[in-house]
Amino acid sequence: MISKLAISLVCFALTCSAAAEAQLIPQGLEPQPLPGAPNPDFTAPRRFPRVRPQGPPSTMAPNQRPRGPAAIGQRSAGPGPNGPAVVAPGPAGPRQPTLSVFAPVTGLSEPIDNLMDDLGYQAAKTIPLTPRTCFDLAYACYADGRFDDAIIFASHGLRMSNDARLYFIKGVCELHRGLTSAAEQTAGDFRTAMANQQFFGIEAARERINDARAVRFADMVEYQATGH
Repeated sequence: MISKLAISLVCFALTCSAAAEAQLIPQGLEPQPLPGAPNPDFTAPRRFPRVRPQGPPSTMAPNQRPRGPAAIGQRSAGPGPNGPAVVAPGPAGPRQPTLSVFAPVTGLSEPIDNLMDDLGYQAAKTIPLTPRTCFDLAYACYADGRFDDAIIFASHGLRMSNDARLYFIKGVCELHRGLTSAAEQTAGDFRTAMANQQFFGIEAARERINDARAVRFADMVEYQATGH
């Protein structure tokens, strides 16, 4: 009786073992975690430290922009988080004339029509008085001995352009008229115009205006520049 019971227990154990082996899942078909489920290794201790790239630490705070002068024409934020956008100024364009070329010339020794007719200019009212035309008229007055009118034409042209030629003939005519303080001031203005490279046609002007007063004017300019 006992032998039969032992044999029955052994057979039952073998049957259970075979059933368990039959229920094993083949390799590669293990059940996958549901979407959104945590990684089973997420909370497991890390065997090796995380490898991070080696490099110098950043000196800028997060979300901080490099500081420096804004590029020309670049939009930059104004003061405050919601400040108005400000456009940095672009390069300055050519200076626009602020004086009309037909602006009247005042202080001449006689009406401009009569004066320009004497100098050989016709239709004075329709001649645009640009800085170049003012120099030509000033030179015509200088050559005719009309030094006061030459100063006025040169001064009128200087209202439109910082032209060294106009300072040159103005200063020479001021010396001819004995206006020493004005000539000394004009010599300084002439030096400034030359330093700013406003010397278009200055060599031709020096060749045409080469009398003794022109030499004295050049001496003043050199003295102011060198002290000799």
